[in-house]
Formats: sequence, C-alpha cells, structure tokens
Amino acid sequence: STLKAGDNRVMHTNILSVHRPSLPWFLNTSEPIWTYNSTLEETLRCQVDVMSKCSLYSIQYKRSYDINKQVRTEHLEGWFLKHRRDEMFVAVLGNVPVIAEKLVYASVDASCGVFKVTLPFPGEEPWHDLRVKNSSIVTGPRQDCSIYFKDALNKGTKTKPLKKGGNMKATGNPIYDPQCQRILRPILGLRPPSVKDEHL
Repeated sequence: STLKAGDNRVMHTNILSVHRPSLPWFLNTSEPIWTYNSTLEETLRCQVDVMSKCSLYSIQYKRSYDINKQVRTEHLEGWFLKHRRDEMFVAVLGNVPVIAEKLVYASVDASCGVFKVTLPFPGEEPWHDLRVKNSSIVTGPRQDCSIYFKDALNKGTKTKPLKKGGNMKATGNPIYDPQCQRILRPILGLRPPSVKDEHL
C-alpha cells in the first residue's frame, strides 16, 4: 500500500539505530534529499531526489541534476530488499534495475545519511554518497555523518568516472552549493534560502 510522507507505519523499523538504518524510514519524506558529497571522481552537480510514492516495498522518485546549466530529471524506482531493509535496487522507471544503493549510516534524526552505491559491471568499484535533507542543507550534515563519510573516503579506492555528462572533480569535494536550490523551483515551487541564510 502507498504511504504518505511521514507515515508512522514505516517508522517502527530501526528508528533509533544508526548502525542498521532502514531505507523506508529514511526515504519516506516529502523533503528533497541532496547528494552533498561523493567519493566518485566524476559527479553531477546539484543532484537531488524528491519522492513521488513510497510503500513498504518500493519507492518512486524524481532525481534531478545540473548538466551544463541545464536541469535534467529522471523518474526512478527502487525496490527494498525484504530481509535487508537498508538496501534497494534502483532503475529508471519501467526498466530493469542496474544500481544497488545501501544506506550504511544515518543520523538518529534522519537528517543525513551515507549511501554505498554499486554498479554490477566488472571492474567498477562502489562509491559512497553523503546525502542531506533539505531542511538541514544550510547548516550542512551533522558531524557524525561527515565523520562516517570521511572514513569511507579515506578507506576507499578512488573510483573511475562513471556518470555521463558529469564534471571531473577532486574526489570527496562537495557537489552541492546554494545555487542548487534553483532546481527545486519547478519541482516544488519553493523559494531558495536567501544568500544571507547561506552564510556566504
């Protein structure tokens, strides 16, 4: 059955666990979720996920990002694993899944999390994304999320460029900046935070 954002029926699963967080708990929100930082060498600027529908078994959402100052949006679907609620398989809506995403860490308030992303292709190393919900994006991720991400960055091997249309960046450099908020205007009709609020 479809759940509304914030539905308490998904909140019972590992709410207070920061070691084995649940994807339905973390993703079932009306808030945009930004990819704040990544260990991937080639990144897409301003990547943000906005949920469309969420159930106990799957989620549909829009993933938008910036390529050469043009906003691109993909309609994605993720299927939660029955016995590993911290992991899901992801595909463009209507296609076969080709990506696995695992929530390896989340703050206790679910404001930020670290995802391990894997492609099923020979020779491709997984990478980690630090993702932050929009209500916390001005202050940035909590310290515990940043520490976990930094640890994954230090332990991991630099991954090869994978994503089409991305810009080469130093591994671990943030891919979010305040100007990214403009992406949300056509999606949610939101006004971006003021420059003053961004502490620039």
